[in-house]
Amino acid sequence: MFTSEAGPQTSRYEMYRDVRPICVPGWQLDTVHRPARTFGSCGIQFDPNGRLWITELVGNQISSWDPRTDRLRIESALDSPINTPDDVAFDSAGNAYITTMHDGCVMGIRPGGEVFTVAEQRPENNGVTVGPSGRIFVDQMRPGGQLVEIYRDPARTPRVILPELDWANALEQGPDGRVYLQHFFEGYVLAVDPDSGDAERVAEGFDLISAVRFDPRGRLVVLESGTGAVTAVDLSTGERSRLATSVRGLDNCAFDAAGHLYVSHYVSGRIVRFEAGVDRVDKVISEGGLVGPYGMAYRDSASIVCADFMSVVRVGLDGSSEALSHLANHPYIVGIARLGESSYAGLAEGGEVFDLDLSRTVSGPLSADLPSASALGPAGPRTAVLGTPTGEALTVGSGGRVLATVPTGLAKVGAVAAARDILVAADPDAGQVMVRAEGHVRTVTGRWRPAAVGVHEGQVYVVDEIGRAVERISPGGAREVVVSGLPVGFPVEGRRTTARRPSLLSVPGHGLLVGCDGDGSIRRLSAAG
Repeated sequence: MFTSEAGPQTSRYEMYRDVRPICVPGWQLDTVHRPARTFGSCGIQFDPNGRLWITELVGNQISSWDPRTDRLRIESALDSPINTPDDVAFDSAGNAYITTMHDGCVMGIRPGGEVFTVAEQRPENNGVTVGPSGRIFVDQMRPGGQLVEIYRDPARTPRVILPELDWANALEQGPDGRVYLQHFFEGYVLAVDPDSGDAERVAEGFDLISAVRFDPRGRLVVLESGTGAVTAVDLSTGERSRLATSVRGLDNCAFDAAGHLYVSHYVSGRIVRFEAGVDRVDKVISEGGLVGPYGMAYRDSASIVCADFMSVVRVGLDGSSEALSHLANHPYIVGIARLGESSYAGLAEGGEVFDLDLSRTVSGPLSADLPSASALGPAGPRTAVLGTPTGEALTVGSGGRVLATVPTGLAKVGAVAAARDILVAADPDAGQVMVRAEGHVRTVTGRWRPAAVGVHEGQVYVVDEIGRAVERISPGGAREVVVSGLPVGFPVEGRRTTARRPSLLSVPGHGLLVGCDGDGSIRRLSAAG
């Protein structure tokens, strides 16, 4: 049973269950990177009661923030019928309309909490807005998408206003009755007559437009995900002025009755409020954090990099963090391994293995010869190991050159790591872990879910998602719990339409890092004393 409301110090995982890690004697656990308050943040919008709703796509959750108490409340839990919520809008009766980008539906929530379906078969639908007269408009974040008007009666087929619309995002109906939306990548804004479909380009020259809105003065507001700038455009004069300056990865914005500007960030979940009419943050609603982490890799003696689905993040071992790249630079990233000073192999959610140069934040194919992968892990300072859906482990060097191919005996590799003469691979669904060391192979099977594996100081460690524990496997195959009660995986059962992957990484001189994807924290496991 989840908590109905939670204060600012409560993590997203603790809204559902307790987090009380317990180490066995001889071990200690500390926190390197703090837990996050939300599972990211995409659409934000005020409801008629003055609560700010937050759609958390990666977590399949919708929460709301009360400005009077600074407390969060869950409006749609992780196990609700609403999956991958991306944007939200309200009608005058208080009904919420939510696009589910990866699920392809438009869902609704009535003021009493009842969930209903509004429209289906709308793949990659993204922005939703309700105009002053109550008309509902939805667009799609994809090539060849559409702008449509949908209806409260799900039996009515959505009406196509503008076909062949590429890469639209958060939208709004303007004071002149036209619907304003953007081309995310090409950086221009369109104004579309909702009745005739006539479209006019009204502003351009922006860097990755994630949202267009209107401020209380009736000016067009443009959010640039590429730069972190929020710009107001006077459509009658063309004059532009800076409303707010934030960091890259902006997603959406909203204004409250007092004129404060609220901004969300899809890369970190950070939500801040700017002083009315001033480019200065006066309130942090959510400090931001990791939406995963889904994978970790060594960077240098003072920091690591994390594959965080929407971005790649540098995390200092002192707790600092910085997004180095974001979704526009690479596909959804769920794994990472170091191949050189600034070169990394990345694993996309769909199985593509790609090269990521963090010195220029660009990505491209690692090698045309590599198969689709289901796991990616470290194998050394300049090598990676891939796990495949057919049960093989491939050691890969610079340029994607395959150095070795090893059959694991597993039906599928879902987690993999290597160090020197040790290779460890796991099939989480089958509850199997294969360890190859000094020419000997051992498979450990149990009623567990080995979701992450690692090698630290010559020993094999496994994250059991069911037991929420890190276990050590002895050379003879015995399992020993080292720490339990960790926030890994989803805190409740539900449809997993987006990735959840805990991770392990050995960092010389710093211990074994545990990427706790449940609450966005990174914990350090080390010998006591």
